Amino acid sequence: MAWHWILTKRIIIWMGTAVLLSLLFLANGRAHADPLYNLSGVMRDGRGSAVEGVAIRFYCSPLQQEYTVQTDVNGYYSTDVEPCQYEARITNTSESTDYVPTITYLGDSQYIDVTEGDIVQDMMLDTSLVTVSVKDVNGIPVSGVDVTLVATGNGVSDLIPGEIPDAYANRNGVSNRLTTDENGLAVVSALNGLDYSVCAYTRGGINICSPTEIRPLADGSGNVAEVNFPQMHTISGTVYGANNQPVPNLYVSFGTSPAQAAYTGAFVTDDLGHYSAELLPGNYYGHVGTIGNMFSEHTPRSFSLIDSSRIDATNSDVVLDFTLDVSAITVTVKNADGSPHEMAYAELYATGIGNTTLFGNNPLGAYAPNDAVTVSQGFTDDNGQVTLLVLNGMQYKSCSYDSNWENYTCAPMTFIAGIISTTEVVFP
Repeated sequence: MAWHWILTKRIIIWMGTAVLLSLLFLANGRAHADPLYNLSGVMRDGRGSAVEGVAIRFYCSPLQQEYTVQTDVNGYYSTDVEPCQYEARITNTSESTDYVPTITYLGDSQYIDVTEGDIVQDMMLDTSLVTVSVKDVNGIPVSGVDVTLVATGNGVSDLIPGEIPDAYANRNGVSNRLTTDENGLAVVSALNGLDYSVCAYTRGGINICSPTEIRPLADGSGNVAEVNFPQMHTISGTVYGANNQPVPNLYVSFGTSPAQAAYTGAFVTDDLGHYSAELLPGNYYGHVGTIGNMFSEHTPRSFSLIDSSRIDATNSDVVLDFTLDVSAITVTVKNADGSPHEMAYAELYATGIGNTTLFGNNPLGAYAPNDAVTVSQGFTDDNGQVTLLVLNGMQYKSCSYDSNWENYTCAPMTFIAGIISTTEVVFP
């Protein structure tokens, strides 16, 4: 048996030696691992001013490693990286300034070699200012409209000074937006060498673009653009609610279809319930809705109130008042034993059936939306009651959450608003 013990002992010694050598090898490997080098520099704009808030992404393809760093108030960035050749990529700026465009994503630059030691690499957003003039169909300057430059993806812009051949093209995201002054002018920043589409938004939220693109250059050529608005028509009027009272803070919007009308740029009624929309000539559908979850004593709490019939603004301006034919419904919420349910969240939910008057002068042309988005909601009081406003002529369903938001139940019957004034929800 002695030889078995000797053999076992030798195996144990051999295994112990192997483990020790492995540990020494790993320790030696760590001791001689590739060091981290520092990559730093300053980002400047076309005037040589420091650019704050630019995120720079350095990517090493062989190592599948990336580092992202943001420039500080002095335009300075610094990060420690593993030895590699890195692609530099600007991912975004926090916000546009008078000389730096908002940047959501740019393409790749040439490689920065960080294999021999620390590197100081300054960068430059090669920018210049573009003056955009906006005029109406009669050549009169249009003030107070937003102007934007959107890169089309063509052209190249320098990132590393002196490396124009290795510069990179924007792919999908340089834009900037400013508002025209009293002379119809807006001065916006852009990256030199990129092609831009120059657009302006009418007061009706319609995007009008110049038929030709521009390519700003450092020498000033291509740094002037003009957008000409076509003939516009105005639809204006007042929104009235209960007791023929003007309703402030409502959205009024228009579209070429009922669905589009509910999701296009909107105009907010003022303190006197007045709105004014400047639109291209055409036929429109109108839409009235509340702002967020806001409501007043004259309107239901609702994200969407009602759509209109078609409005003809083809040949002239239109004056059109909207009348929200509303009434109050008292909702009573009870427990199974008939006791009032306090702090229940009751709602009257439109089913999409029925008609309601929206135009004061054209009730037959109005119609109810068919997507059941008109809702009035509120918490019940100590008596389990809440009074909610609804649009007369529309069918509603009475429902409620309990005070713990755990159960939801509805009344078995729907009702037509304007015919009844009370409804009841009972939890099982």
